[in-house]
Amino acid sequence: MSEKVCGFTRSGLKRLCHRAGSKRIGGSVYKEALVLAAKYLERVVGDSWALTDLGRRCTINRRDVITALAKSGCVFYSATGS
Repeated sequence: MSEKVCGFTRSGLKRLCHRAGSKRIGGSVYKEALVLAAKYLERVVGDSWALTDLGRRCTINRRDVITALAKSGCVFYSATGS
C-alpha cells in the first residue's frame, strides 16, 4: 500500500489521532485506518455524485455533499440554516 491514499499520509493520520486524544498509535493501526478512511470517502463521494447525477448537473455542490454526509450518519448544523 502506498504512503498516500486519498490524500492521507501517515503523519496526517497521526495528527488526527492525537487530536482525537490518543497518545500512541500501533503500527498496524495506520494501514487499517487508511483503508477505512478511503472506503468512507469513496462512499461519501459516490453518494454525492449520485445526487448530482439525479439532479442532472455536472458539478457537485455543497448541498450534495451535506446530504451524502447526513445519509452516512454525520449531522451538520449551520448558522445560516442552509
